[in-house]
Amino acid sequence: MDQGASLVVDVQGRLRGLMARVAARDSAALASLYDSTVSRMMALASRILRNEGDAEEAVSDAYLQAWRGAASYDSARGPVAVWLLMICRSRALDKLRARDAVVRFQGDSDLGDEEGAGDPLDLLAATRRGTRVHVALAALPSQTRQVLALAFFKGYSHQEISTATGLPLGTVKSQIRRGLSALRASTENPNDN
Repeated sequence: MDQGASLVVDVQGRLRGLMARVAARDSAALASLYDSTVSRMMALASRILRNEGDAEEAVSDAYLQAWRGAASYDSARGPVAVWLLMICRSRALDKLRARDAVVRFQGDSDLGDEEGAGDPLDLLAATRRGTRVHVALAALPSQTRQVLALAFFKGYSHQEISTATGLPLGTVKSQIRRGLSALRASTENPNDN
């Protein structure tokens, strides 16, 4: 075995040892794991998100998930660094989807920079639509409102919502689907002026 391959094996062994300690809730091991891997995690998150603040948040979320799920790491399925990078990639993509949803939502607004956006009738129509959304949200069951808020305002994945609320994953998905359908039906009523 050449020196480079030996170094890789040593690094992988060290990271596996740190993961075992993290699984045993050793916070010093998590700090060492962080120091050993954060540069690659930031590079990946930055490449996906193209925003340093969002990348830092995704990396932070990834380490939190690694801390919580350290016991589920299986070295037979791959190296620690790959496991961490997959978690980071998932958190970054979740953040990207949430950010894109906000951009799409804001892009649908009649209050943009288009010509005529300052027209009082356009502003009145946008305000009425906004009021319908608030009324429709208020009419939803509180659990559905909570799930929608976590999904769209906090950017949580379905699994994260399930974990945060204690609801089964299928229930979370159903709540989101029903809530969005109810909001769509309430806000697209052409009889409201």
